[in-house]
Amino acid sequence: MSASVPKKLKLKHILFADFIARRFEKEIKEVLEVYSQDRDKKEQLLTGRRVHLAEELSKYLSMLIRLSDLAQLTAFQFLFKNCQF
Repeated sequence: MSASVPKKLKLKHILFADFIARRFEKEIKEVLEVYSQDRDKKEQLLTGRRVHLAEELSKYLSMLIRLSDLAQLTAFQFLFKNCQF
């Protein structure tokens, strides 16, 4: 904010933002409380489509890292065999 904005206005914005943040926090806690008591909702969160996709992505990334390591090792072995000391 610019220097010409009255301090009261700044304080008003800060207090309003604080109020909204506290209300939002309260609503999130209430939703989490409901989810924590509902077995079906917890199961849905733990076994949903996004979770499945994340697990698959993790597997593919792991394979890519292994392939990259293997390619580097193979290149190093090729260079080592063909070097003349």
